[in-house]
Amino acid sequence: MTTINDKVLKAIFGGTSEEAAAELAVLQSNEEAWLAARRLAAAAELTVPAGSIVVPVLGYQYEPAALVVEVVNIDVVGVSEHTVAGNVWARPLTSNFTPFEGGWNAWRLAREAHHAQAALEAAQSAASIKKMEADQIVLANKAAQQVDAIRQRYVAWFSAAYRDAVYALWSEEFLKTEEKDALLKVFSTQGKLREETEAILVIKGKFMALCPVPEDEPYLTASEENVTAVADVIAAWVNGDLDIAYPLARAA
Repeated sequence: MTTINDKVLKAIFGGTSEEAAAELAVLQSNEEAWLAARRLAAAAELTVPAGSIVVPVLGYQYEPAALVVEVVNIDVVGVSEHTVAGNVWARPLTSNFTPFEGGWNAWRLAREAHHAQAALEAAQSAASIKKMEADQIVLANKAAQQVDAIRQRYVAWFSAAYRDAVYALWSEEFLKTEEKDALLKVFSTQGKLREETEAILVIKGKFMALCPVPEDEPYLTASEENVTAVADVIAAWVNGDLDIAYPLARAA
């Protein structure tokens, strides 16, 4: 039978925190054996009664083992050793085994406080993550709304500049009246089917990309320079100089 080192027991159950830390460092320095002891402890936890304390230990010649202390309320009702060989050895003498100075009741209160603190920290962390996610959603929505508002202002600006540019070209007799009327309605999607609407919006997007982009302001207005720039793009479109198909048939 593997003998659990008294020093190990004292370090785990009866020693001061300094003694426990020193002994734990010795145990952990035997990395392979210590990992085996931890695996034994993890396996034992699956089979022992609820409330038991399961501690990985190293015994004679650093042989891995797990010490199980069964507790009901604050009373120790049994101590057993689980070995690598699969044996479980009962250890009925428990009067000298306490988790640390202060006894079982102090251990129970400390353990409950530790679990409560861990639960509180987990809840606070979850709440913090949830708030962070909510804040990110709010910021993303706000950014999207700002982008959409800017886009809407630009579309409204383009419509006004495009209309004025068409009339300017018509007044210069570059466009005939029927061409002027057709161009004024060329980007309209009212009453169109979905596929036709999507095709028109694609052409409109390509056309707008060739036009100037004004500096954003709450109330955008098309300046004379803006109208002239858009008119140049329209003229190039009518003349077939753009890589965008001209949707209207121009009379010779």
